[in-house]
Amino acid sequence: MEKNNCNICIELAGDLEQIEYRDYGELVKHGKNVLMETRGFCVIPSFGPLDKSHVMIVPKKHVNSFALIEGELKGEVEFIIDALSDYYLERFKERLFFFESGAGSSCDHSGGCIVHAHIHCVASTDRFESLLSMECSLTKVDDDTLFDTTHGYIWFRNENGDAYYCNRPLLPSQFLRYLYLISKNVNKRWNWRRDINIKEIGSVISAYSGLNI
Repeated sequence: MEKNNCNICIELAGDLEQIEYRDYGELVKHGKNVLMETRGFCVIPSFGPLDKSHVMIVPKKHVNSFALIEGELKGEVEFIIDALSDYYLERFKERLFFFESGAGSSCDHSGGCIVHAHIHCVASTDRFESLLSMECSLTKVDDDTLFDTTHGYIWFRNENGDAYYCNRPLLPSQFLRYLYLISKNVNKRWNWRRDINIKEIGSVISAYSGLNI
């Protein structure tokens, strides 16, 4: 794990002194934050979870976006996505979808708020994809090199496994989190910086407690 001022790097390194939230630090101390781990990635709860399904896939090495992931590590990402999808469908009879606000190297118009690559995983809703299409011009993914790693992008993979992206989407911070709650017609805090919601994080950990991989 790399050690720097990145919150995700600090968490993965288990640097308890630098973790801002004491209650979450206790979870990290006892290893309860890592729900799944491979050679290159961890699955951890999102701060301010949108619901009990909400986790993030994060690389152990600090990179801005998943478009910069190369070689065998790409296969690991697919393995994790499949494992999470299969697990959640079997346990809760719900399908998952995934999205990323890929930060650019020089500026960020991707709607993200953390410059450490992370893919959000949440239970699918009927409206999210259509709402996202109203905000961004989505193109079906067929070549990773089309991602704008300089100015940022968004990436979305629906519950059927179809993936789409939009370069330079010009979205505000945490916008996809906000849009997800709109798609569920749920009045709930979407800004994790105001409330990491440690109680809901506990619900996430419980939801994935059977993910033995």
